[in-house]
Amino acid sequence: MTALSSPYRWLPSLSAALGEELVRARVEGVLSGRGWISLRVEGRYLWIVALGGLRALWLDSLPLPMEYALALGSHQRSPFAPLLKNGVVDTVACLRGESGKLEGFRLEFDSGRRLCAAFWPRPGHIWVEDVRGGILSVSPPQVHPESLEVVAEEPAAETFDLQAHARACRELLLSHLRHSMQRRVRDSVKARKRKAERLEASLAEDAESASAAATSREQADLLAANLSRVPSGQNEVEILDFQGQQTTLRLDPSLTPAANLDKLYRRAAKAERAVAHLATRREQVAAERKRAHELEKELEEIEEIEDLLRFARAVGIDLRPSTPGEHRGFRAKKGKRLPYKIFVLLSGREVWIGKSAADNDELSFSRAAPADLWLHAGGVEGSHVVLRCSEGQASKSEIEAAAQLAALFSKAKGSTTVPVWITERRYVRKPRKSPAGVAAPQRARTLFVSPRQPEGHWLSPESSP
Repeated sequence: MTALSSPYRWLPSLSAALGEELVRARVEGVLSGRGWISLRVEGRYLWIVALGGLRALWLDSLPLPMEYALALGSHQRSPFAPLLKNGVVDTVACLRGESGKLEGFRLEFDSGRRLCAAFWPRPGHIWVEDVRGGILSVSPPQVHPESLEVVAEEPAAETFDLQAHARACRELLLSHLRHSMQRRVRDSVKARKRKAERLEASLAEDAESASAAATSREQADLLAANLSRVPSGQNEVEILDFQGQQTTLRLDPSLTPAANLDKLYRRAAKAERAVAHLATRREQVAAERKRAHELEKELEEIEEIEDLLRFARAVGIDLRPSTPGEHRGFRAKKGKRLPYKIFVLLSGREVWIGKSAADNDELSFSRAAPADLWLHAGGVEGSHVVLRCSEGQASKSEIEAAAQLAALFSKAKGSTTVPVWITERRYVRKPRKSPAGVAAPQRARTLFVSPRQPEGHWLSPESSP
C-alpha cells in the first residue's frame, strides 16, 4: 500500500496501523494552518492534510522545517493547540460519509474531544468536536462540518508499511510546497517587473513635461538683458532674442519687471532640479526593470525548495500565503485605523467589535457582509458586534461567544445576565436622521448571556478591554 493508491483502499489499513502506534500516546505539541495540522505525539509527527488537491495522512519521524510551515500557511496561534495539547489518544477510527464511502479519519482523546478530518469529497476540512458533537474549532473556518458516521467494524488491517507511506506522503507535501512557492516567487518577480515598466513609462512622460526648464532659463536670461527697457504693468513685451529674432515674453502685470525676472529664474531652477531628479530616477527604474528581468531568468533554473527559500530571502519575497477572507474582508493599510477591534475565537472565526458610535455605523453599514451575524446588547448602549459568518455556518458556541462580547462591550457589562439581540446584518436598518451608532434590527432573536470574554485571543494586544 502506498499514499498514491486509492484512499478508499489504504485508509482502513492505515487507520488500524496508526491505532497500534498512537493509542495511549500523549500529544506534546500542535502546529496547524488552513487545511492542515501536525501533532507531535511522543517524539513523532502525525500529519493530516486536506489542502487544495492534496489529501494525505501519515506518521513521520521528521519535523517540518519552520520555513516550510510558514510557506505552507501556518496559524500564528493554532486554534487547535489549546484543545488538543496534552491529550491522550484513546481510539483511532475511519469516518464514513452519507455515500457509504470512507471519507475521513478520527482521533478520540481521553477528554472526550475528537479530532476529525474529512478528506473527500472536496473541499476537505479538519475540525475538533466535543463529547456532544459540538464544533469547537474548524479549518478552514468558513466550513461547517457535516456529521460523518464512525465505521463500527473496520476491515482487518493489511500489512501496511508506515515508513514507506510516510515517505510517499512527505514527497507529495514537498511537491505541493515547491509548486506553490514557485508560483508565489514567480508572481512576485513578475509584479516587480510590471511595476518598473509602468514607472519607467510614467517617468518618460514627466521628463517631457520637465523639458520646459531650458525654455524658462532662456526667457529669464532674455528678460535680464532687456530689463531696463521693459515697462511695468505689461502682460507681454516684444523684444529681440539672442539670435536677433523678434520674440514675445509673457509677464505678470501685477509684478514689477524685476519681480517677474525673479519669478522666471525660480521657475527655471525648480524645473532644472526636477529634470536632474528625473534623470537619476529613470536610471534607477531602468536598473530595477533590468534586475527583475534577470531574476526571471534565474528563477527558471531553480527547482529545489531550499534554493527557492534562499532566492526568496535574497530578494525579499514573503513566501507566506495570504489567507482568503470568508467574504469581502477589509485589510488595513499600514498606519490606517480600523473602526473595530478584532477578537479571534478558538474556532478561528473573527468577531468585530465597534470602537465608537461613528465606528459602529461604519462597521455595520460599510464593512460587514449582508449575511454576517449582527449582535447588540438589548435595550442599552453598546458596541455593534459582527460575527463573520452566517447563521447556518456558525455553531452555538460561536454565537454564544459573540453574544458574551456584545454584552461585555455594553453599558450592561456589570449585570449578571444580559439579553443580546441577534440577526443577520441584512436585517439591520439605520433610521433616517438618527444619531451615530443608532440601528434598528429586524427579525432578531434574543439570547441571554453573561458579559465576559470567551476563550480566544485579540488580534492585537491593545484591543483587549
